[in-house]
Amino acid sequence: MELLKQAVLKETFPGWSGQESFLAMKINYMISKLRIGAVDFPETAASFIPGIGISLSMAHASATISADWRMETWLLKDQGRITVSISGLFIAVIFKVSRDSTGHLSILLHNCQLRISRVKVKLNGGSSWIASFLSGYLEKPIQNKLDENLCLNIKYKIQMMDVQLRKHKVLSQIDAFAQIDYSLVSSPAVLKSHINLDLKGTVYPVGNHTDPPFVPAPFGLSNRGDSMLYLGVSNYFLKSASLAYYRAGAFNITISKELAATFNLNTAILKDFVPEITLHYVTACPVLLKLMATSPPVVSLQADRCSLQISGCVEVFAVLPNSTSQHIFTGNLTASTRADLTITKQKLIISLLLKRLQFSLLNTTVGFSEVSLVKNFLSHALRNVVIPVINDKLGKGFPIPNFAHTTLIGPVIKMNQGHLLIFTDVHYKHEEGEDEDLHKTKMKVCCSLLLLSLVCVQLKANPGVKVRLTQKGLEYAKEVGLEILKKNMEKERFPDLTGYEKFGLGNVKYNISRIRVAAVEFPSASISLMPRTGIKLVIGNASLTVDMNWNIRTWMFRDSGRSTVYISKVFVTAIFSTPLDNTGHTSISLTSCRTTSGDIDIKLNGKSGFLHNFFIKYLKKPIHRSLATNSCPNIRSGIQLINEDLQSLNVLMPIDDLAEIDYSLNSLPAVFRPYIDLDLKGIIYPAGNYTDPPYAAAPFTIPDQRDSMLNLAFSEYFFQTSSFAYYTAGAFNITIAEETCSYFNISTEIFGSIIPEVAKYSVTPYPVMLKLMATETPLISLQQDSFTLEIQGSMEVFAVLPDSTTQSLFTMNIAANTSIALNIFNRKLMGSLCLNRLQFSLTHSNVGFFEVSLLENILSYILQTEVIPSANAKLSKGFPLPNLANVTLTRPHITIVQGYVLISTDVHYNY
Repeated sequence: MELLKQAVLKETFPGWSGQESFLAMKINYMISKLRIGAVDFPETAASFIPGIGISLSMAHASATISADWRMETWLLKDQGRITVSISGLFIAVIFKVSRDSTGHLSILLHNCQLRISRVKVKLNGGSSWIASFLSGYLEKPIQNKLDENLCLNIKYKIQMMDVQLRKHKVLSQIDAFAQIDYSLVSSPAVLKSHINLDLKGTVYPVGNHTDPPFVPAPFGLSNRGDSMLYLGVSNYFLKSASLAYYRAGAFNITISKELAATFNLNTAILKDFVPEITLHYVTACPVLLKLMATSPPVVSLQADRCSLQISGCVEVFAVLPNSTSQHIFTGNLTASTRADLTITKQKLIISLLLKRLQFSLLNTTVGFSEVSLVKNFLSHALRNVVIPVINDKLGKGFPIPNFAHTTLIGPVIKMNQGHLLIFTDVHYKHEEGEDEDLHKTKMKVCCSLLLLSLVCVQLKANPGVKVRLTQKGLEYAKEVGLEILKKNMEKERFPDLTGYEKFGLGNVKYNISRIRVAAVEFPSASISLMPRTGIKLVIGNASLTVDMNWNIRTWMFRDSGRSTVYISKVFVTAIFSTPLDNTGHTSISLTSCRTTSGDIDIKLNGKSGFLHNFFIKYLKKPIHRSLATNSCPNIRSGIQLINEDLQSLNVLMPIDDLAEIDYSLNSLPAVFRPYIDLDLKGIIYPAGNYTDPPYAAAPFTIPDQRDSMLNLAFSEYFFQTSSFAYYTAGAFNITIAEETCSYFNISTEIFGSIIPEVAKYSVTPYPVMLKLMATETPLISLQQDSFTLEIQGSMEVFAVLPDSTTQSLFTMNIAANTSIALNIFNRKLMGSLCLNRLQFSLTHSNVGFFEVSLLENILSYILQTEVIPSANAKLSKGFPLPNLANVTLTRPHITIVQGYVLISTDVHYNY
């Protein structure tokens, strides 16, 4: 209710005009600049309606509204400010909740009841006696307007909310390995005390959405009512996660000397557990451990206990001086672990603790049979190296289904047989003026410029709109992306590096903090398209200047200071593909990544001599290791952020109150060597009505034009769906009355001077009203340099009698042929109609037969001066083009050819 109050106070409303009668006088009025100044909801209630949805009601609500007023009669005119006080407002709304065909939650208005007890009007400004006089007469139309429109406005807002819910992500990214499908499997079950939502809750490997070979067992939630929200996570959910990570290879780990932080893995240490090894390795050699899960880890949920049993094999190798590896032994192992569960930052975090290890030897090259000591060695390695590595991956957590700006308050996890229960309260916090994270926004824009990938459902149909990104556009996207990357790197704050390096009989402990990139240079970079594969980006000979604090400590001495690191000869090669996920949404996948860094030069401020060289030697290693280890994972993390933002791109764009455009992708982006093609659905629907039009799109191809960055082709089908949508919404139905005719007063006297039969029928001059209506969908035709619109309709002419009733004079059929001129302004495609020719035929007359040609000039004049300008005013709102934030079109050129309109343009990114 607090959010509703804030939204209502910010809302602006359209003005309206009308007429009220007072004695023999007609008062024309107009209300404009309407705003709500105060609102109060003293009594509110919310409840569940079993089998339907949710009921919300407000009683004794009040509001204060201010607006400008203007009135006019034949005798006088005046204007001023108006204050409207509404009291005793009662609204009861019922929302129906259901599941749509894609598994999204859907909310629609089921019922709306409205009652207003009192409307009081106070007019300020203008003549005081007029303000006092008119106050009572304005209360009636204002109350009528509220009665007519409040429930309609609520219905419209709910439809908009439903559209947003359909865009809500049901596929959540966990990390580089896995995704969760949180789509609804059935419509919400609404009971008297609560509402249940059954989510699919399956974890898949990224890009592989094959269902696991097991099904979830039924389970129920306890009927407690002391928390706001209950989340039940089944054993199936955790099993599917185990299978997904197993399939993605997340349980396969290689441990080398460089990765073992707690002790040096070498044959000298291993001989304490395997004495026979001294016969084969006199000189200590580094040891390499390769662990591989041989089956998906088994998850078990019992009362107050969650366990994970991992079965696999381990191979141990000695790394010889020539960098080749020599097999020592292989064995099977089974690790039983306890899983501790916590909730942090809206994520379910799992942490493993090794409880028991079983080991059996398969083969060995050093000839030992006693495995108990080896088991102790492996147990130590698993506890201190392997489990921490797994926990680090699990530490990213499983995202819990939630809504933006909502946090869990005091969540409690209870483990039961077959499922775990999370019960929690929630808190909503919305910060005014909260902007999207700059890094995410710019990365989204850059990548979207490369792909123009809009959130979509894949349809096997011809597109209504084609988008082509050329090599020229790709090169510009590269320059923009590298500039954004450079700025982001210079703004980025990096985590500290802490660790040990071996030094003689002890260790050198180092800490690198306050790492900041001072300068980045990309002297050589190229981007190219790989047909049917994706995009290849190559950055060569890049360099970075990094400032940081350092601290080194040994058992003998310690020191610290500030340093500048010069990293040069950095090479990055990355290949991106553009797959579609199981819901048909496009995404970006890093299919290949390779980075190398050459020279690292460190300058320690204020240091020189022996200590200088000593410190540099031990600082270079962690820096070099961090670059080698983190570069590609950081690129993959960036891609994950971009994918999240691509999922939120708005593909349903409102044109005006009557129509919306669907710019969702029709199929996978088609990558060729000189360009990328994207086929968009390109359908215009009546607002809130997404039934496909009764015709199909014809195939069309666009020419290979490489001198522009971007080509957009709008087919005849696109414009025909626009015509159908506006025809369905009644936009081609126009009424012209004496009050709305701008250039002259149309009356029976004017028509009688042209048609004698009208003069005989109406001796006294009366105002005339014309009602024009399209009788079928206007027909679009695109030919070379020609865009025409053929409108078939009817026009009925009425005489307006003194008692405000109307009398039909005659009805005519009209065929109007118009040309449309196109231009682009403010990233919108604008149209302007020009009347070419008219044809009339009389279908019915109450004044007798007359020659239709007599009316041709006057009706043509009315259409030219009233109807066409009215249509152009609507068209001036324009069709929004598929565009991206902060990107503008430069030098767009429009070409009309047979079957489609082609826009060739360059683009400019506004930093």
